[in-house]
Amino acid sequence: MKRNVESIELRLARFTQDGLMLNDKIYTNARMLECNWFESARLHGEREVPVLYNPLNPNKLVFFDFNELEIASTVENQQQDNMNDLEAYYFALNELKQKFLPKKDK
Repeated sequence: MKRNVESIELRLARFTQDGLMLNDKIYTNARMLECNWFESARLHGEREVPVLYNPLNPNKLVFFDFNELEIASTVENQQQDNMNDLEAYYFALNELKQKFLPKKDK
């Protein structure tokens, strides 16, 4: 299986009262709605979060929520998450970790 990780980019998205915004698109998922993150943005202000984004597949992005990865889909195009996409994001995340996190000496 070929992974298309070369196109995955690290970007900053904005949590707003309307949703998670990136490139004039609004993204959301069930957890954001359950936890009232958009209401929190309305009450306490917007904030930026790092996301992994694939311009070749702009309908989804991945962001970090505590120790977990979350997938959000565009509001216009809610689709079932594709496991191959998720695997490509994990692969890209591990490559970023290797590049930017200090190596632990054993």
